[in-house]
Amino acid sequence: MSELLLDNMRSLGRRLRLGIVGGGAGSGIGATHRYAARLDGKFEIVAGAFDIDPVRGRDFASGLLLDPARIYDDVDELVAGESEREDGVDLVSVLTPNHSHFAISAALVDAGFNVLCEKPLTTSWQDAAVLLDKVEKAGVVLAVNYGYSGYPMVRQAKAMCERGDFGRINLIQVEYALGFPATMEEQKGGHWRTKAGLAGNSAVLSMIGTHASHLASYVSGQDITEVSADLHTFVPGRELEDNAQINMRFSGGARGAMWASYVAAGAWHGLKLRIFGDKGGFEWLQEDPNHLLVHSLGGERKILTRGGVGMLPQSLAASRIAPAHAEGFIEAIGNVYSDVAEAVAGRLLKRSEKVPYPDHIDGALGVRFVDAAIQSSAEAGKWTPVSL
Repeated sequence: MSELLLDNMRSLGRRLRLGIVGGGAGSGIGATHRYAARLDGKFEIVAGAFDIDPVRGRDFASGLLLDPARIYDDVDELVAGESEREDGVDLVSVLTPNHSHFAISAALVDAGFNVLCEKPLTTSWQDAAVLLDKVEKAGVVLAVNYGYSGYPMVRQAKAMCERGDFGRINLIQVEYALGFPATMEEQKGGHWRTKAGLAGNSAVLSMIGTHASHLASYVSGQDITEVSADLHTFVPGRELEDNAQINMRFSGGARGAMWASYVAAGAWHGLKLRIFGDKGGFEWLQEDPNHLLVHSLGGERKILTRGGVGMLPQSLAASRIAPAHAEGFIEAIGNVYSDVAEAVAGRLLKRSEKVPYPDHIDGALGVRFVDAAIQSSAEAGKWTPVSL
């Protein structure tokens, strides 16, 4: 890990204390967060409320060897208990289903806790706006787990865009198309990720489309300003959309498109980003994350390799191991945790410099993107603004 990511933590002189809400037994993302948070030694998991069922949550937490006094039944207990401690948690990760993100994050922010929330930040723009106001008033860190922004080659591509390697960015294409579930049938009772109420007002866009929209803007440096969307549900009995095809306009003049899907039958992951300017462009595939295919106008294309020749400081700072050894998903989310740790440590030290991480503004933009796409699709693809 680069020395660039250690300044605030070294000055603080200790690991940060991490609490977790959700992410217990059966969670699809809980283990990944626990591994990622501890990857660089910046966090120690000390507290949590891990399940909506308190007994199951306590059984799970005991397996993590936590102090029984810091295992809580719900977020209200966690807030009360940790607020009274001199060694209370420095950050709380929210790993619960979508519909609960707002209430849990709002309770934590109101109590003065720093938060890292899974995406989407909320399930409605109205709630996102309220949370934005709360964060600004409280002055806390509220990060959103847009973990794909942590890949070294994603950061390489972003740095190359910023340096002008590809010229004026004109075209931005992003896909996140996978086959979910394994069969093209809705399970009995519906999966929570495709069930109205638990997932919110959207399935595929909230769960994976927000990742894709953030990635496109993060790397290109351009915000999405308008969308024209076609949302559709292919699987009988499914309550929310399982496929989205969206045309997009960007703040810097680029045009682009997104395909996000749960019904790309047989596809495993399918996250792909392509950006082209008037001098060249690149392609990045999450299933081959350590390489970047670079195109140059009038020249040969080349493959850049993580840790190899041509790596910029932003990419090297996000790498942990020697070239030719693969780094992957846990390491990418570990980079988000590492950045958030620096931001939290900076706040504890009362330092004013900004540490980049996917923040509450990024999270709110994702919510606004989903709302705009739903509205556009309901109006036969009418161009709809995306703005805070």
